[in-house]
Amino acid sequence: MIDKTTCYTYFGIRGDFNPDDITNILRISPEHSFLKGELNEVGKPYKFSCWCGCYCRDYDIDLSVQMKKTIEPLLNKTEELESIRTKYGASLSLEVVPEIVWGSDKPIVAPSIEVMEFCCRTHTDLDIDWYFYVDDDYKE
Repeated sequence: MIDKTTCYTYFGIRGDFNPDDITNILRISPEHSFLKGELNEVGKPYKFSCWCGCYCRDYDIDLSVQMKKTIEPLLNKTEELESIRTKYGASLSLEVVPEIVWGSDKPIVAPSIEVMEFCCRTHTDLDIDWYFYVDDDYKE
């Protein structure tokens, strides 16, 4: 059977700021961002601004590998992250999004010491959003 489970990780910043300011401070372009007050896809205004970047889609059954790839560009930017957090009252998060297909191998969700230390140092939440799917081809 082919393993159909996947995962992606990214770094998110939420608060009351202009996403361009975050890009200028970190010198990293986001993959996705929006400004508080802009209209979302259903026509309602966002209640906060968001900057999301440092995506990793290179699935590894050991998710700590992906987490490390996501934070790697930020490891030398702890002062900048602290400034963003305090200046804008922003929340920082390391997002882990496993999409698990029933019958496939299950990922190992155990952050490394390096990832945990980074999260503690920068007051970054570790947010794991699980998605489970049943594969039509799966037979018991």
